Amino acid sequence: TSGVGTKAQLSQIYEIAKSQSPEVYAKYSLEQYLHYLLTWVLITTPDNEQYFITIAGQEFLKWMIDARVSENKPF
Repeated sequence: TSGVGTKAQLSQIYEIAKSQSPEVYAKYSLEQYLHYLLTWVLITTPDNEQYFITIAGQEFLKWMIDARVSENKPF
């Protein structure tokens, strides 16, 4: 796994994304979004403070780039 950051760092990234695409993030709090990523094993956190992207997460990002899938989806 590769390092992603602390929960505080992810919160900053989340807030930037939320300000850029409020319609996408309006339905999901940071906690809900992290829960989604953890449930699908796209990230992992051994201590609930430091987060890491998993191999599955890396592959998902590669697929998004290769397929030219927009990250702005209202789901």
